Amino acid sequence: MTSDSRLILLGQLIEVTDRQIEAARTLQHQMLDELNALHSDLLFQLTVAMQEPLPMDQELLDAIRDKAGALGRSQERLATLAGSVVSILERANPAAVAPPNVYARSGRLRAG
Repeated sequence: MTSDSRLILLGQLIEVTDRQIEAARTLQHQMLDELNALHSDLLFQLTVAMQEPLPMDQELLDAIRDKAGALGRSQERLATLAGSVVSILERANPAAVAPPNVYARSGRLRAG
């Protein structure tokens, strides 16, 4: 089996996603921002690489399919974790996520 850029990129995306999960768990927002940017760059590179014709080697195709499935599972874990963190933060400080109340009790717009 020969190496394929898509397989390499999928592996890198899995690694970055796992690091994103850890950064989200430990609330390291600066690290998470950096990893999000890296993830976006790798995803763009994968999108470009997917423009190439698929390899004819069935073993390589199976490896790409397996890595893509693993990436999907990692990203589902990240999305679940992110949703949980947002939910916890909303309960801990609802005023921080609530839209500002721009109307007074009389129904008129408040002065800024």
